[in-house]
Amino acid sequence: MIVNGRRGDAQPGPGQCLRTFLREQGWFGVKKGCDAGDCGACSVLLYGELVDSCLVMAAEADGAEIRTVEGLADGPALHPLQKAFLKQAALQCGICTPGFLMLAVGVLERDPDISDDDLLDVIGAPAATRRRAAVGQALVLGLLPLPLGVGVGGAAAR
Repeated sequence: MIVNGRRGDAQPGPGQCLRTFLREQGWFGVKKGCDAGDCGACSVLLYGELVDSCLVMAAEADGAEIRTVEGLADGPALHPLQKAFLKQAALQCGICTPGFLMLAVGVLERDPDISDDDLLDVIGAPAATRRRAAVGQALVLGLLPLPLGVGVGGAAAR
């Protein structure tokens, strides 16, 4: 599989979930949370789609392109959303922050012209609500206003 642009040759163990495999390969931004796909702490982009890596068998991701929170930054330069989260102090203990960043990046990469209201709907949607249960409004404030350069219109253009 290719993680954050780097091809690896390690093979997962039998029955190993993608989250555990990624952490064993040093991608510690993929957090262990609920093991049930409810919390979003282990969220990654698999071929550009948000998935809970605790629910994906690592063997199913053989040859896949995967992006973790570590793949957002460009070298030492943080991704604009990471900067926004820091500026707004949009984190608490930090366990769900990487998953929330991956949710936001996945949405904005798919729809860079998304409106503020639509972005908040996605963040507040039933499946995503679990991802922000303990973090609440502080994370939303980390997204809005978004920094320039994230997208081309709507919420992403601020």
